[in-house]
Amino acid sequence: MLLGANVSIGQYILVVLLPVTGGNIIGGGFFVGYLNWYLYFAKQSNEHIDVDAELVPVPTVYHRSVIDLSHFSILTSPSSYPSYKFNILHHLTAISPYFDSESNELNPDPPLGCTIDKAIYLVRHGSIYANDYDYEHTIEPFIKRLQSSLKQIDFSRSKELAFLATWNSPITNSDEQVEKLTQSGSNEAFKLGTQLASRYPNLKTKIWASSSNRTKESAASLFTGLSGNKKTIDDISIIMEEKNQGANTLSPTKTCSLFNITLGTQEAETCTDQNLYINVVHREMLPLVLTALGLYNDTNQNQIFPLNQINYQRKWKSSKFVPFLGHIALERLQCTSSSYNGNFIRILVNSEPQPLPGCASGPGASCPIVQYMSYIKNRDDSYEDFSKACQAYIDDDENHIDSTGEHRQDLCEKCIRLGRPCYVMPSNRRHQRSGSSPVSKQLHRKNRSNVASMKSPRTSSIPSLVKTNIALLIIPLASQYYTLKYGDIVQINLFNQPTIIISNSDFADYILRRNGKNYTLRFGNQLGLEYLGMKTKGIIWNQNIQRWKYQRLNFFQKSLNSKILDDAKYVSNDTVDYILKYLNYFEIQSNIIDIMDLLRAMTFTITCHLFLDLPIGSISIEKTKFYVNSIVQYFKAWEYFLLKPTEFYEENLTIKHEKSVNDLNNVVEEIILQRDLNQNCLFINSLIQSLNNNQITKQEMNQCILEMLIAGTDTSSVTMFYFLLALADRKDLENDLLKELKNNSYLLLINGLKESMRYKPVGPVIMRCAIQNDIYKNISIQQGTNIIINLVDMHTKSDEFLYPNQFNLINVRDKDLSNINSERNVFLPFGIGPKECVGRWLAKVEMETIIEKLILNYSFQRANQTKTLEELQTRWDIAQQPTHPGYMFMKKR
Repeated sequence: MLLGANVSIGQYILVVLLPVTGGNIIGGGFFVGYLNWYLYFAKQSNEHIDVDAELVPVPTVYHRSVIDLSHFSILTSPSSYPSYKFNILHHLTAISPYFDSESNELNPDPPLGCTIDKAIYLVRHGSIYANDYDYEHTIEPFIKRLQSSLKQIDFSRSKELAFLATWNSPITNSDEQVEKLTQSGSNEAFKLGTQLASRYPNLKTKIWASSSNRTKESAASLFTGLSGNKKTIDDISIIMEEKNQGANTLSPTKTCSLFNITLGTQEAETCTDQNLYINVVHREMLPLVLTALGLYNDTNQNQIFPLNQINYQRKWKSSKFVPFLGHIALERLQCTSSSYNGNFIRILVNSEPQPLPGCASGPGASCPIVQYMSYIKNRDDSYEDFSKACQAYIDDDENHIDSTGEHRQDLCEKCIRLGRPCYVMPSNRRHQRSGSSPVSKQLHRKNRSNVASMKSPRTSSIPSLVKTNIALLIIPLASQYYTLKYGDIVQINLFNQPTIIISNSDFADYILRRNGKNYTLRFGNQLGLEYLGMKTKGIIWNQNIQRWKYQRLNFFQKSLNSKILDDAKYVSNDTVDYILKYLNYFEIQSNIIDIMDLLRAMTFTITCHLFLDLPIGSISIEKTKFYVNSIVQYFKAWEYFLLKPTEFYEENLTIKHEKSVNDLNNVVEEIILQRDLNQNCLFINSLIQSLNNNQITKQEMNQCILEMLIAGTDTSSVTMFYFLLALADRKDLENDLLKELKNNSYLLLINGLKESMRYKPVGPVIMRCAIQNDIYKNISIQQGTNIIINLVDMHTKSDEFLYPNQFNLINVRDKDLSNINSERNVFLPFGIGPKECVGRWLAKVEMETIIEKLILNYSFQRANQTKTLEELQTRWDIAQQPTHPGYMFMKKR
């Protein structure tokens, strides 16, 4: 017995142990020992190959003159997953040929309803034979070893390596080829140029290239493809790569003495009238810019790059960014669809859209331009100044762009005339300078080395006057950017005119009220005012002071009397009842209402009844919606003509917006013909009487009616929408408001509307112009100086409002809309002084009545991805309006 089995020890040894042991010895010895001996332990040869002064042993084998590679089955082992494809060319980092980024399912074509009106490209040069380092440390030693190995290794017997038996290096003359562009690199650059020409057929192009041969030739080939062989390298601006360029470079790694290339912007400030900017650079620039933008950021993860294994989940994979002809594009989208309206910034990396972290609410995951500017400012503030970090100086030699050269001043004067950003540096000293590449300068401009001298203290004391020659295209955006960055008082040269941007409440009160008579003019594009019919007519932007006074006093102020204010409450109440009968006309789905359209229909109907002899219901709902849309389109034309320099008018857009102006003027003519003569409204009848007495022209009368329509319809509607949006996410406030209204109390209603006007003022800026020379606390204001008062910044000061960055009714509970007796007016949604909003008290009555009626009868909830008040993106132009439709559920109480 053996362990309970009926087997003896002798039987176990004879039948089991001896056969198993013998089999293991024979089988193991042959299959393991012999094969290992045959393949690996043959007699070592004493032959050596001298490669770069190193002795490298070359193995040989007994009984054979060459190594047979055919037995290494691992080289040809098929994948178990036929669908899996691994392309080694996509994993060679900086020596990869160009390939499009892996799809993230975002369409690189412009989103529906959007056009690209500006684009900026940072492009690595095309493929080269090799750079010096790679050739000397990798390619040349490999070629030598390969040539020596051909006598010992039969590469033809391996499918994958057979080509080595007859392969010849493409580098036949290293002195002439290393660091140079290959023919395929030139062809690829030409192809990219043709693709850009197809993508941007209407954009004018400017190309910069660093001075290396490979970047210049890549730029030339790209430009040839882009321009259809009509341009040459002479049309390209070459930026030197010398160390003394400071930040005036496209190769900051060469001018930054502290930059360590093993661990790991920009051209001088210039300006042109182009709108497609291409910069051909070296590979180091792309990771620098991606890092600056915060893309592919893994820094919040632990063990991003562990030393003992590959992190396959990492975002940062350099092969995606720096292949030959790898590129980063910043596109500015101009969108006018029903879902998106305004300007947005989109970033493409190798033709693939890449959303910015936390800034992707626009079409195609783009970033609204206001949010983009804030994002870039926050990123920039996180890093040290280039010149300071690198100790990089720029020569004041005449061969370099500097503040002392006349050509520099000429360039800046051109910038200012065109409304482009430009900096004039101090000329009385050798200076450090932070450059700005064309990559970012057309969408976001700044010079950090000047910040210290340009900042103004945010205190109630007299701030120093900030002087700089910077201009941005959109006035409200520019004012917000400059006040946030440089302080409460900033002086710039805007469109070749001296301009002061103010968010200091005392200075603003001086301009608007205490010396308001000197600032009753508004500035703007004079040709644009003629397009709009506002230059010498109406009261909003009339440049003729006497005609402005006459029309404001005799038509607007005269008709906006106490009787109208009494009537307004009843008319508003009846209007809401009437419009709500046709609520289905404003539905986009069951019970989901376009709130902005609904509110505009109400305010339009009230205006027509009170001022234009058109009783409630005399205009059909369909016609009302048509008229309201004409007003919305006029606002877009208003922005285009008034805030855009004439040099940037585009023929197709000018025709489009001129049609919008004409359409609203046709609406005015229709309204005049439709009026009920029995109503005898003071406003329109005073106009007609003055026309008959030759006191005004027909054009002046029509412009006054048009301005009554646009002012009475849009601004109040937007404020009410903001308040309803705030209530939708603050149910406690909504319930408290409902309880108050049922008890005929209105404190929450009044403060809620005031806070809406503070948190998102419909008019983000107030624009004025000095009629005579003036002085404010040692600050000289010359005749003709433009004044921009930044209400958004004024309304978010922590020393004036308890919770300035929150929607909270506490902020305005002690703020009075009248501002009659106050010496410190910090809350100015309607302005103040001789040019304040003439309809401010009508708007107050109208908004309070409409909101009361709606809240008593309906509850509101956001729908169809409508953003919260805090997340809502707005367009800053003439009015701060939502860029998205305001869709909400309306549920009957």
